[in-house]
Amino acid sequence: MKRPLFVSLLSFFTNLYPPLVYAQEKTETTSTDSASDAVEVQSELGVLGVVNHRIMYSRENTHFDYVKEGGQDNLVTFQRYTAEMKMDDGARLRFVYQPLELRSRTALRRDILVDNVPFAAGTPTQFVYSFPYYRGTYLWETWKSDRTTLHLGLGLQIRNAKTEFQTLDGKTLVSNRGVGPVPLLALTLGYRLSPTLALEFEAEGNHASSAILNGDDADETTGALIDTSLKLSSQINQRFRTFASVRYISGGSRGTTRERDNSTGDGFSSNWIDLAAVSVGLVANLDAF
Repeated sequence: MKRPLFVSLLSFFTNLYPPLVYAQEKTETTSTDSASDAVEVQSELGVLGVVNHRIMYSRENTHFDYVKEGGQDNLVTFQRYTAEMKMDDGARLRFVYQPLELRSRTALRRDILVDNVPFAAGTPTQFVYSFPYYRGTYLWETWKSDRTTLHLGLGLQIRNAKTEFQTLDGKTLVSNRGVGPVPLLALTLGYRLSPTLALEFEAEGNHASSAILNGDDADETTGALIDTSLKLSSQINQRFRTFASVRYISGGSRGTTRERDNSTGDGFSSNWIDLAAVSVGLVANLDAF
């Protein structure tokens, strides 16, 4: 006797994607704080807003407010990509790529001076603030209970910065670039709400006055960075989990660097930015395929 079409389809999809009940029964292998070997990749997509962003190149020049004067008052697309290896002793090795580029254009409200280059009020100007970064972090499992897991670790971030002020007619351009290492301290705190739901708080950052720690050879340079997030994740099955996240990123530097190529200024810079993002993501456990 032939089975009804509905029953056949239901059987097919059940075998293709293990149901939520199965994930609950296999809590030890699917929960987000599992200590078993696993390699996961995740993609995150959302919106990002600039809360505060001010910059100055060369002493006695304009302290420019990107949000109030430079058109950074709109939301932009937020993306983040992560690969993580979970060791059988609870340790984690994580790699992050964070694209970040803010482009805007507006007519200047006032005369400004950037690296001793004048821009007149009313001039249509394009602003580029590009700060993508690459980060590797190693986390040790330092404490664990039935529901809670704490990881502490060290990270290294490579900053790849570029800022530009350019008139739309192309006649005037001030461009500054820099690449350097940023060492970080890292913390991850996970709390399992149920067999399939979990909260996770992450923070990575540093504050250093050393020129070496900030990737600069000037003794006067100080810098700081903090990248924090709070995630609510849901385990779908052995292969996938989803999450929603709120993130806050704050950082900057102040000091004198070595003389830049083609620079018209004195090498001094002051830059601080605060960002907030809301996103959703999908995590795939490659070992489950």
